[in-house]
Amino acid sequence: LEAQAAHSTATAERIQEEVQQRDDQLNVMQVLLRQCQGDVGTYQQRCISLQGQLDEERDAREAKLSAVRQDLLSKMATIDDLTKTNEGLKATAVALQEAMALLEEEKDVRERAFAEI
Repeated sequence: LEAQAAHSTATAERIQEEVQQRDDQLNVMQVLLRQCQGDVGTYQQRCISLQGQLDEERDAREAKLSAVRQDLLSKMATIDDLTKTNEGLKATAVALQEAMALLEEEKDVRERAFAEI
């Protein structure tokens, strides 16, 4: 009977030690879990912050691109206007050259007529 009691006591002590080890492991795991949860929260905040920065940078690039497009459209419109003005000036220059040629001819005719008088 004593042997059985000693065996039961030894078994109970072993079980108690195992329970204590499990409790210690559980405590360690809980601490590690809290650390991981804290790290996850930190990384989530960092991701949110980085996403905000990316959004701001994207918006700034889009605004800059829009300004460049507007500037390009304005310059293209100016080029079109200048091209039309240049074509008009060329036509005026041709008309003036033709008028000058006619005036030169008329002058020559008058000079010949005056010389004949």
